[in-house]
Amino acid sequence: MSQMLLPGLLPPVEPPPLRTFSAPTEMIDYPDILGTIRATHAKRIGAAGERFTESLLIRWGFHPLEAPESEPYDRLLFVGDDPIKLQVKTVTHPRGGYFTFSLEQGYRRSPGGRHRYQHGAYDVAALVVLPENVIYFSADPRRVQRVATTEIAYLRRKPQASFLDAIAAYRERRALGA
Repeated sequence: MSQMLLPGLLPPVEPPPLRTFSAPTEMIDYPDILGTIRATHAKRIGAAGERFTESLLIRWGFHPLEAPESEPYDRLLFVGDDPIKLQVKTVTHPRGGYFTFSLEQGYRRSPGGRHRYQHGAYDVAALVVLPENVIYFSADPRRVQRVATTEIAYLRRKPQASFLDAIAAYRERRALGA
């Protein structure tokens, strides 16, 4: 059965066939990629976590400033009159029901290797679970921090909650002189 043509109207045009092409990068299937690919592109994944963090902060009305590479924090953020040094850490997969963040400076292959941050190097950590598109903000100074996979749904529902808690904890810690 064919469609009746009306005077002055053109018949429907067949859509062009789908074109097949090779993926522009080996990251095209992220987060479903091999660990070796994740390791090769660690800096790119970290940059994605930083941009995701910036995106949320901008949507919440803040103006994060990118810190120079030489600084031990990634962004400077003003909350009221308080300058907050923000360190962004990004992970890509859980282990044993937790996303684990190692708050250390440097890279394994760099001449200086990895080492702890000095006290006060940053005020708040943005712990980005990139494949889930969520961030847990923390003012806890511990070197290793974990986010349970069971917390992901809450972080999606209330993305600002951990940010507000971390800012309050930082201000309290600062007031006590710690």
